[in-house]
Amino acid sequence: MTDGPRFESLLNAQIPALQAFLRLRTKRALRDRESHVDLAQSICREALEGKERYEHHDAAGFKNWLFTLARRKLAERDRHWNTDKRDIGREQRAFAQEGDESVGLVEQYATFSTPSMHASSREQLAEIERAFDRLSEEQREVISLVRIAGLSHKEAGEILGVSEEGSRQLLRRAIVRLSILLDSKTAPENESKSDDRE
Repeated sequence: MTDGPRFESLLNAQIPALQAFLRLRTKRALRDRESHVDLAQSICREALEGKERYEHHDAAGFKNWLFTLARRKLAERDRHWNTDKRDIGREQRAFAQEGDESVGLVEQYATFSTPSMHASSREQLAEIERAFDRLSEEQREVISLVRIAGLSHKEAGEILGVSEEGSRQLLRRAIVRLSILLDSKTAPENESKSDDRE
């Protein structure tokens, strides 16, 4: 177990990456219902409540553990909102005001974009998210794990079920695909998901 102050320091250092990870990995339907900031707070609360179970003593192990919690939380919330008992007509959008938090997201998104792709406004932020949504699940996952969560290719490969080199290749293809999507603003939105895999 890690001592309290060190654990909290590790957690605080990961909050910006965690929020960006959640924003990008959240499916559009869930993104419309729940704020990524609220999801991050929930994950941080669960991490603090479960710190006795945390066994790693280094930052890399902590990141892997925290982002595993995040992936589980997204799956749980997705299941919650996809049950038949939800009345979508009564829902309201979760985004009240994004103000300053958009700046933190832009900084995190810059970890997988070139200077020419940096988002400087809310519209550009939405453009990145729309392009990200059009990537294959595997491409979204590798970008999220390596560039946002900061996991090594070895760690990402273990999660994805590929080798370290496989993770590197997948990331390269995913970044190229994302760049193409961002550069081609005239590309149709309804492009087949099967075409996303290279």
